[in-house]
Amino acid sequence: MVALCLLGASVAPPAAGAEQAPASLSLAFDRQAAPVGQHLHLTATLTSASQDPVFGTIASLSLSPGLRLLSADPVSASLGTWSVPRLDPAGSETLDLRVEVTAPGTQTASV
Repeated sequence: MVALCLLGASVAPPAAGAEQAPASLSLAFDRQAAPVGQHLHLTATLTSASQDPVFGTIASLSLSPGLRLLSADPVSASLGTWSVPRLDPAGSETLDLRVEVTAPGTQTASV
């Protein structure tokens, strides 16, 4: 079995004078361990924390060498970045990744 670990998820820091970030990002594997060869789902959810629309959010994706990206929805994120042009107030957007475990040891993901 391979242990799966999330290194972190973050969005741009708040603008000068702002009290909180305009959005938060959460990241989750569909299970905490898997054997080599297993396919997994990794989900990133961007949620608005603003009363105004949030524009132009870009998140960079990173998988450890023991994880291979099989597919992404939206497909454009398969190139390593996830672009959310507009996030409505109290809205959320989800990125779904399908990955394969290709090596033993602790494997990590970050957005």
